Amino acid sequence: MKNKQVIVSFDKTEHTSCESVRPEKYDDFKGLKDTPVIARGAGLSYCNAGASGSATVVDMSRMNRIIDFRPDQESITVEAGLTIGELHNFLISKGFILPVLPGYPTITIGGCIGFNVHGKSEFKVGTFGNWVRSLVLFHPTKGEMFLSPEQNPDLFNLTIGGMGFTGIILSATLKISKLPGNRLHVEQRKASSASEAVKVMTESSSDYEFVYSWNNFNCYDNSFGKGFVYLEKYEEGKSRATSFRERLKLSYKLPAIQNPFFTRMMCSVYYLMGSMKSTRYNLDISSGSFPIYGKEIYYNLFGRKGFREYQVLLPTNRCEN
Repeated sequence: MKNKQVIVSFDKTEHTSCESVRPEKYDDFKGLKDTPVIARGAGLSYCNAGASGSATVVDMSRMNRIIDFRPDQESITVEAGLTIGELHNFLISKGFILPVLPGYPTITIGGCIGFNVHGKSEFKVGTFGNWVRSLVLFHPTKGEMFLSPEQNPDLFNLTIGGMGFTGIILSATLKISKLPGNRLHVEQRKASSASEAVKVMTESSSDYEFVYSWNNFNCYDNSFGKGFVYLEKYEEGKSRATSFRERLKLSYKLPAIQNPFFTRMMCSVYYLMGSMKSTRYNLDISSGSFPIYGKEIYYNLFGRKGFREYQVLLPTNRCEN
């Protein structure tokens, strides 16, 4: 049964009136034939990617089962509505891990494929699409289709990173790898500028599993982009599953306190706090895999009007400029 609802983008800048359905089994998709559709996962992309006023929104949250697990083949098949945190918990309990993890655990597998997300180690293991072996896709006029690099390869490649335009991902078979260690050892290094941070990351990438940085771009002198580089390796230790719950919701009650002055002050305070931390410490595998979890207050500070976030890709050889 279709429901009418207003879907608000995660950044709160877009509101879309939609008709939606929430299937629980594969037979439920039969009623969507010859109907324009758009899949919706966790709804955590900044834009309203999973909403349309002229198509039926298909809420995939109940299509969240693990279908097949084959440790001998380092392979797992899951439905598209399963969250990355739930998959992570299952895999670490079996001594495996998915090498590409986005920063938040309630993002869905279908969303990870549709946006071809990256983790903290794309320089070594690529993006999410590099770990997809095959897909089952639903198209409203063609029904179910099996996609892989060998079967329907063009459609397979278009679906990875295709943002749902080729159809609805029902399930996916993913490559996994053995868990090298149950915790992460983190080394934090100061960088006096953005160019120095890039240099440290480039020189360290072969010696660490994860390399990333935080940079302050509110400085307007030679310290532009000063911050911290984080270098991480797996270590032996105890691991535990975490009961991840959705906490990444923007507050409609707080007034907006983000402005140029506050942003500069907040970045300065964050840099000061980071400077006081130990430069070497350990994280359990779950908190280390999802660094945004537990820090949701950052998004609440944007208040009722929401925010826009932009990302820019720069070639390494242009960072000096």
